[in-house]
Amino acid sequence: MKQFSTFALALVMAGGAATGASAQAFGRLDDLRTNASVFVYSRPGEATTRVSVWGAVRQTGLFEVTEGTDLGGILSLAGGPVVPPRTEEVRQTTTVRLYRTEGTARRLVYAISLDSFMLAPQAPPVLREGDVVEVDLRQKRVRTWRDNLPLVTTATAALIAVLQVVTLAKQP
Repeated sequence: MKQFSTFALALVMAGGAATGASAQAFGRLDDLRTNASVFVYSRPGEATTRVSVWGAVRQTGLFEVTEGTDLGGILSLAGGPVVPPRTEEVRQTTTVRLYRTEGTARRLVYAISLDSFMLAPQAPPVLREGDVVEVDLRQKRVRTWRDNLPLVTTATAALIAVLQVVTLAKQP
């Protein structure tokens, strides 16, 4: 029992003396000062690219990924687009946009609807350093007959009132 205690004590002391590895020790994230979510999807020593992902995805933040990662890959790493269930009352469109910094300006270089992106036969664009991926979800409520019923009822009541006034005005 004494041998086990000595071994356990030595193991604990050795573990306490070792420095723990952190995600910031690998890649280029050691100089990053932010409270945003940072995700590293590369192995130490691999060339990487930093890409920001914004909008309607499960995980937004700064992603450091292996060079050569394409738009579909980064969307998958971000957990995919957050798309609520479709209903008859709400029309929704999800657009994926890729912005790239060129010189001192950031400009839109790629935009496609999510439906078209999923069916697109061409390969999605490869990401570059500093790219920003935005997933935009827009919802528009569709007017139904129930929405129009109060308008029709009000217009009908006003028409009946006008007809009654005209009828009463014509009576001697």
